Parts: sequence; C-alpha cells; structure tokens
Amino acid sequence: MLIGNEPFDTCLQRANEVVEWGGEPHCQPFLPKDALDRHDYVIRYDWTPDKLTHFARYYNRWLYKYTPMAEYRCGTKQPFAIL
Repeated sequence: MLIGNEPFDTCLQRANEVVEWGGEPHCQPFLPKDALDRHDYVIRYDWTPDKLTHFARYYNRWLYKYTPMAEYRCGTKQPFAIL
C-alpha cells in the first residue's frame, strides 16, 4: 500500500479497509523515481518524514492488532496522539 501520495486520512482509511477485509497492509512511503536516498521524501499534503515512517512501522509490524493508533509510541515519540 503506497502512503504519502494522498492525505493522511485517506491513507488511514485505506489501511483500515484492508484490515477489515481480512488482509494485512504493507505500507511503503511514496518516493520519487529519481531518489538517491530513501530519505528523499516528497512531502505532500499533511505528511512529515516522521509521520510516514511511523505510519509504515505501525502497520508493517502488525501493531494495529495490539494497540490503537492513538496510543502508539516509538521511544518517547507519540506521533498519532491527536487522533
């Protein structure tokens, strides 16, 4: 599932639909074809590099099965606390 090329809410809705259908989403941040580094993000809409990383980490590590997104933490960061 490609993330970062649409607003956050749209990507979140798509990921939740995949989970509802019984699938397991694998999220990949949008990168341009000419990116020389994986951190060459094109920041669009309401995304930040941290938000892209944590969104992908939340779904790719199947954390959605164990904890709500609003309670997700990575170290001291709580990137989705306002959801």
